[in-house]
Amino acid sequence: MAFNWSLASRFLFVCLLCATFFPTNHQLKAEEKYYQKGNSLLESKEIDKALEEYKQAEKKEQISAYLYNNIGFAYYLKKDLENAEIYYTKAIKLDPGLAVTYNNLGVVYHNKKDFPKAAEYYKKALKLQPKYAKAAYNLAVVNYRLKKYFKAARLYLKAKRMDRSYGEERFKKERLIRSVKEELKTDPQNKDLKKALEFLQKDSQ
Repeated sequence: MAFNWSLASRFLFVCLLCATFFPTNHQLKAEEKYYQKGNSLLESKEIDKALEEYKQAEKKEQISAYLYNNIGFAYYLKKDLENAEIYYTKAIKLDPGLAVTYNNLGVVYHNKKDFPKAAEYYKKALKLQPKYAKAAYNLAVVNYRLKKYFKAARLYLKAKRMDRSYGEERFKKERLIRSVKEELKTDPQNKDLKKALEFLQKDSQ
């Protein structure tokens, strides 16, 4: 049975989120002002100018995993997935314990439609930071893409418990239930879809 991408997209588009790292001013040394300025510009969505400042920081050897993560995020915003992947990978090499970057790299692979690899990186983010709601939601989305509907439903509710306000802002359970119901219309014998729907409806009671 063909997968209904248009229906899935209604559930998916709200969740795939990268994250930046903006340290407080007291965490920055005087010589790290390029990085600080880049962060301010990125927050203002002046992406090209932010990249210029980050590249100056890189030239001045003010290199850190946080710098590379934010360069990767800037490239992601420009829809330059190749450079985003390069810089997220550099960040992980400098700091293998930075959960946010594993999530971000997962989002890159997700956008490339390499769903198994995306799931791998979301799981790594959650292993490092078990209460990381963004990664948990993203993992729910990728499982939906992989047609693991019941697992996606469980992950969605688990993520919601991690951060209810974030979940209510980004997700609507009713939308997910409607999407699963629509999938069942095209694949009525799918036991995993039935199990997911039963699970979601039971939780709504």
